[in-house]
Amino acid sequence: MASRHPSTGGGKKNQKKEPPALVFLKLCYTVYVDNYVTSNNSGVAQLLSGVAMMPDVIRMLTELQNQVSALQRKLMEKDSRSEKSDADGWYDTKRARKYLSDMSEDTFNKYQHSTDVKLKGHKLDGKTYFYKADLDNFMRLYDLKSNGLA
Repeated sequence: MASRHPSTGGGKKNQKKEPPALVFLKLCYTVYVDNYVTSNNSGVAQLLSGVAMMPDVIRMLTELQNQVSALQRKLMEKDSRSEKSDADGWYDTKRARKYLSDMSEDTFNKYQHSTDVKLKGHKLDGKTYFYKADLDNFMRLYDLKSNGLA
């Protein structure tokens, strides 16, 4: 069995990841040696032109990262505006369930169809929508009935 270097702890688990720059330099060196050994000077020229383009590639990646960050900010702003604007609006079934304390689908269906206090839904194109005020009224009435007050 081959002996392992003591500083690595003997296994791959303890090995540190090499920095990307070092990996890139090793790759460049390997390509350089492969092309030098085969006397293919055009390969060296291609390698050097690729290295010369690295600042442009980094600049493009930075621009893309900035654009993605700007889009993420816009989406977050849009989400926060939409939550404020339709806070008193219509909810689909999934959102209504979430509004009512992440109620399970079965429980939600039970309250919609088979209890004394029913959720009031409105059908449109095969989907059921719930008005937020109706959901609030359901919760108030259900609370009163469950406490024997109504």
